[in-house]
Amino acid sequence: MRLLALAVLAVAASLGPSLATAADEYERLYAQGVAALERDDIPAARAAFERALALRPDSPRAHFHLAQVLIRERRLEPALDHLRACLEADLRDAQALYLRAVILTELKRLPEAAEALDRAVQIDPRQPRFHHQRGLLLRLQGRPAEAALAFAEAGKLDAGNALFPYEEGVALFDARQHGRALAAFERAARLEPKRTDLQNYIGSCHHVRGEWDLAERAFGKALAAEPGNARSRFGLGVVALARGDLESAGRHLERAAALDPQNAQIHYRLGRLRAMQERLGDAAAEFERALALKPQFPRARYNLAITYQRLGRPADARREEEAFRAQQTTEHAAPRTGGELQFDLPEEPP
Repeated sequence: MRLLALAVLAVAASLGPSLATAADEYERLYAQGVAALERDDIPAARAAFERALALRPDSPRAHFHLAQVLIRERRLEPALDHLRACLEADLRDAQALYLRAVILTELKRLPEAAEALDRAVQIDPRQPRFHHQRGLLLRLQGRPAEAALAFAEAGKLDAGNALFPYEEGVALFDARQHGRALAAFERAARLEPKRTDLQNYIGSCHHVRGEWDLAERAFGKALAAEPGNARSRFGLGVVALARGDLESAGRHLERAAALDPQNAQIHYRLGRLRAMQERLGDAAAEFERALALKPQFPRARYNLAITYQRLGRPADARREEEAFRAQQTTEHAAPRTGGELQFDLPEEPP
């Protein structure tokens, strides 16, 4: 027996480092890579995982972590290759499927992403981030109501995370389910009461519901927390405009435009205000600015057409009317009446 053991050792020595030594070196390099990844040293992490894979090319965990490194480097296709190696080793690797879905979503390969994510959720339905990613994917697919259900499921699994009710609220807001969106945002605000964007969304929900006092309170709370927040200023201006308080609306909207001069919505609302003040030249200038920033902006275009008409510029009015009608379906545009433009598109909330 002793002679056999000595023979095995002799053969191993002739082939290079022992299996035990190679395994130890693999573990050392793998741990080194994880530590480098945790301290955000991406080049060191990549080098360590690549050397670990040179010793054990079939190691799923080294492939998985190297995929994470490559994602950080924005090398998404090579990252997919390493995740494929993980899944070849274990088709039920839910984490690899999830990460594959994240990459495919980023690459806009949405059907493949949905397939990978569905498999991950089936394998491990208790992971909140799986449901969260499904919600993000459904929003990208233009399915906000379904996305809200996925975010709600994530929130059930991790009730202390404000991100999930916040995302649920955004999806419901996009689906125009403003009452349910308000409830979701209020749940998120109880978890993160100082978060400005939550208060802005709460203000927007109240605005849509015609609850001006509550909308003003929410936008004011957001502005108190962040005085330079353009959206909060804008929201207060829109509420004042809805109430007919033109002086206050002008003050807030002008400040919002100074804070965020590239925001087409702010210039559009300023145009509406100037039109209400009978400052038609200023109104036209604001609508023109809005369209320069956002050419596909039907409300700005039809208001510019109306303003040109009121300014006695029929050729310009006709040009903008034709451009507007070319962008819209017939259900959005009212017929001409006696040569007058008559449009009735709903306003977007702030």
